[in-house]
Amino acid sequence: MQMVGYLLEIDPMILSKVMGTRVMETSRGGQRGTTYNVPLNGAQASSVRDALSKAIYSRLFDWIVQRINQAIVQKQPNKLVIGVLDIYGFEIFEVT
Repeated sequence: MQMVGYLLEIDPMILSKVMGTRVMETSRGGQRGTTYNVPLNGAQASSVRDALSKAIYSRLFDWIVQRINQAIVQKQPNKLVIGVLDIYGFEIFEVT
């Protein structure tokens, strides 16, 4: 958590709390009740970690594509094209 917090510029203690708990709120008759922080089990925490990783990857990839597109903008139209193909996941093959 220290390294991830450093890289994301987030307090590691806050990151640890967010990644390891969920907020549960009780209600009664449509009215707000008490709010609880419920600890996540291992599988739930892994899902949170994976979702955060995928979101960071997606946003970083979109940012890189945007920057590349900005860098290769030409003043005069040309038929030359540079394409970027994201094949993440395709390199996983079954082991027989």
